[in-house]
Amino acid sequence: MEKKQGCVVRYQVVLETNRYMPTVAWPLNCEVSLTHGAESFPVGVTRIPITVTTVYEVCDKQSHSGPNGCDLPPGVYRTELVTTGSLLPPPPPVQVTLLTPR
Repeated sequence: MEKKQGCVVRYQVVLETNRYMPTVAWPLNCEVSLTHGAESFPVGVTRIPITVTTVYEVCDKQSHSGPNGCDLPPGVYRTELVTTGSLLPPPPPVQVTLLTPR
C-alpha cells in the first residue's frame, strides 16, 4: 500500500444490508486523495486477501444478538469496498451469508 503523510492509504471492505450500513472511519492523519491507488495495481485482475469484521461498530450488549452481544446477526449481507479515494472503478458487491457461530 502507498504511504500518504504518515499513514497507509486505507481500503476497507464492510458488510451491509438495506437496513444496516456501518459508518467507516479513517485515522485523522490520513490524507484523503482522489488520485492515489490507480498506479498501485497492475492491469487485469488483482486479488487481495481480506478480513471482514462481523461485529457491530458500536456495541450495546443488551440490545444486540449473538453469543457476546456484539456479533452481527446471521443473514445475507453484501460487501462494499470503501477507500480514502481511488480512480479505480469499485468492484461489484459479493453476497455473503453469516451463519450462527458454533
